[in-house]
Amino acid sequence: FDLIQSISQALSSVMMPAGSFWGAAGNDITCGIQGLMTVIGVSGATLYSLSLSIYFIAVIKFNMSDRTITSRLEPYLHIVPILYSLVSAVAIYASGLFNPAGAICFIAPNLSTCGNDKDCIDRMEQIFVILSVLFSGGLVMFVFAMNCVAMSVIYWTEYSLSKKNQVYQTSWIQNHQHVDRPSHDTTVEPSPLAVRLSR
Repeated sequence: FDLIQSISQALSSVMMPAGSFWGAAGNDITCGIQGLMTVIGVSGATLYSLSLSIYFIAVIKFNMSDRTITSRLEPYLHIVPILYSLVSAVAIYASGLFNPAGAICFIAPNLSTCGNDKDCIDRMEQIFVILSVLFSGGLVMFVFAMNCVAMSVIYWTEYSLSKKNQVYQTSWIQNHQHVDRPSHDTTVEPSPLAVRLSR
């Protein structure tokens, strides 16, 4: 998804309809293709970052096994980003809402089709706002917030485990100063992530 987005961005204004921007050498079809690639790349990469956060929570917070993750969780971590990005991009393309937007073709209303019809202009602008929230800025902000929550959960889990291990170590040292062998289990509990990475 990052590669798709990078290719789309690298083409810049070349894909835009000729005469609409400096360096533009395309047409409405190439403009739509660029917009399609951009939405697929942005939404897919963004949602996959959330999938990674969910995976790490499953491993670190809930200590899920590889078999459980593979059979119950991983399919959704792939299906949701792929389907969401493809379906949304195709729907926007079919609606004809991939138009020149700055130096690339992206989600933008084509007000030239409305002429002087104010109702048409208002409707196009409302659709543009809704699509931008669902498939662009709004999606990125939502995933960013969810990733922040996920990172907080992961940090707190690791911090709590670290404090627990510190108590075990301190207790072992105190007992070892008085007896040759400790009277309780002094095994330090490893982090689930450390166990997974050591395999």
